[in-house]
Amino acid sequence: MAENISPLPGPRTNIPKGHRREEVIDTLGLGFFLWFIGYIASIGLYFLVPSDVIGWILFVLFTPLLIMITLVRFRKRFLPLRYYAIVAVTWTGIAIVADFLFIVLLFNPDNYYHPSVMVYYLEMFLVPLVIGILYRNGA
Repeated sequence: MAENISPLPGPRTNIPKGHRREEVIDTLGLGFFLWFIGYIASIGLYFLVPSDVIGWILFVLFTPLLIMITLVRFRKRFLPLRYYAIVAVTWTGIAIVADFLFIVLLFNPDNYYHPSVMVYYLEMFLVPLVIGILYRNGA
């Protein structure tokens, strides 16, 4: 039987549909949304700045947005820490797979995996996890 990642008690199969929808939005929905806005911005920046600084520009511009979206989405929701961990792993997985499919394979850039990309993957993992820990501790 699958581990219960829902904020509701009981087996996963007994989760009301509304709460499953929230799980899908929190993990896949927000994960793809956050990746996609960064992807579109990076394509726009490609024509304006050298490619080796795009990642750092996106980091500076989108880190506050990522934190704000995550804070707003999870405020007033007391969820298990494993829920935030699953969100963190999902967002990071989406970022890695989508980058590979839609940047590395599609555009074949030279040396795509700069330190800024690794920082981005780390950020996609840590932001939901740390915010989840803070909310669980009453912040």
